[in-house]
Amino acid sequence: MFGFWNFLVVRDRQGQLPISHRSHSQPHHHLATTKKQDKMVLGKHKFHNTNNLISYQKSSNQAPLSNQNLNTFHAMSNLSKVFEISLLVATYTTATVFGMMLIFAIVVMLGIANLSDANFLGAFKAIDTVIQTSQPVFFLFWVGSVLAQLVTMGLGFAELDKKGFKLPLLVIGTLLYILGQFATARYNIPLNNRLQDLDLDDMDSFSLNTERVYFEANWNRANVFRTWMFGFTAALNAVLLLLTNSTL
Repeated sequence: MFGFWNFLVVRDRQGQLPISHRSHSQPHHHLATTKKQDKMVLGKHKFHNTNNLISYQKSSNQAPLSNQNLNTFHAMSNLSKVFEISLLVATYTTATVFGMMLIFAIVVMLGIANLSDANFLGAFKAIDTVIQTSQPVFFLFWVGSVLAQLVTMGLGFAELDKKGFKLPLLVIGTLLYILGQFATARYNIPLNNRLQDLDLDDMDSFSLNTERVYFEANWNRANVFRTWMFGFTAALNAVLLLLTNSTL
């Protein structure tokens, strides 16, 4: 009878599975939701929440997801949020570290370069002492940026499409940041410690000049290198953050 609603049952591999009520006047097509179909829906699209997913299904005549795969959707949605927050933190902290090193390169080192040998070494020694002994915020950003970048890359392997270009951007940015940190550990920190061990008051003018030339040239070279590395990482993170926000 026209307009009579009939309860349809479609058999799948596991037995009888009720699907929907529909009119005889509607065309006969397969409405069964399979795990494969669910994965296709979850794999090809990004949804902010369950309401967005349901709206998409209605507009595209998709059958509802099974409870098991709906739980999978919730897990994927939560992972996307965690990744986005981690990427935001990594972008902010790496950009902050880049800014600090840039200030050293274009302001601090150029400013104290006009001082005499004894005053130059003394000024930098005083700056480094503040950083090492009474600036926990500096270390919070420095160490936090490394952890945030590594955590973000780890989450990226689970969240980002391995065939796309976003994951390579994240990996390249992380490797560049590690290179910058390597330069810090290999050159800048040993030079800082060497300067801290010097007794400037007991050194003659020749010794002061020798130490200043050695320290200034090597420290600036390493600092410029790591500043570029940190800057590239911050820029790649910012680009990735914009791309991620446009698709999540």
